Amino acid sequence: MIYDNFSFFVFILTTCLVSKVLALNEFDTTSALTVAQFECLKKQGFVAFMGRVYDPIGDFDEVGIQNMHNAHQGK
Repeated sequence: MIYDNFSFFVFILTTCLVSKVLALNEFDTTSALTVAQFECLKKQGFVAFMGRVYDPIGDFDEVGIQNMHNAHQGK
């Protein structure tokens, strides 16, 4: 019984440590951002941007596509 509790504790602790190490400072947005804004976010430690290419009804999201272009230019 004590061994099972200890094993569970070690599992939880290991999971938390691995999660912290693998965590990225990333963000997504539906608002338009400029190249300068992406450069500023990078300087603040953000390393990933998740761009949206489709809106909720299935059409192309032009703002999201432009954000991906701007993010690439601001790398």
